[in-house]
Amino acid sequence: LLVNERAFNKQFKSVWSSKADFVVLYGGGGSGKSEIAADKVLFRALLEDKHRMVNFRKVGKTIRISQWLLLNDKIKRYGMDKIFDANKTEMTLTCKTNGNQILSIGMDDREKIKSLVEPTSFWLNECTEFDKEDFQQLIMRLRGFSKNHKQIILDFNPIDEYHWLKDWFFPPSV
Repeated sequence: LLVNERAFNKQFKSVWSSKADFVVLYGGGGSGKSEIAADKVLFRALLEDKHRMVNFRKVGKTIRISQWLLLNDKIKRYGMDKIFDANKTEMTLTCKTNGNQILSIGMDDREKIKSLVEPTSFWLNECTEFDKEDFQQLIMRLRGFSKNHKQIILDFNPIDEYHWLKDWFFPPSV
């Protein structure tokens, strides 16, 4: 499958090739961070094998109007309706060509992710909603063997100087 790079924001080209454990997308509203995160999730699901990707929001029901809606809009926009099966009730997407899954889960209750089986990648939308313990729990759950690199994509708007994300990803210079 050939993907035309001109279809995507050049500002985020490094995100496409990144195999870093964490991809941090930080910027104001309308900066394109959720757009590139959705593109990366969809195209990894399409182009790589054996994925079980998971979209997270702190409150599960907010996924329907954010990540779920964005992913489905992109599937339609890119003409991939026949490639992905969407289960609207469970908010899951399955790639018909390779069986890859994209699940949607809320972190309203940290306990419900403990039984998550072999996830390969996470997208944390509006990551400032999560507390540090949520994030640490997710890191622990992204384990097990995968032939693809495991990755956590985080997107968020500017944060106050005391938020845990600032210390985690933007430590003070010495």
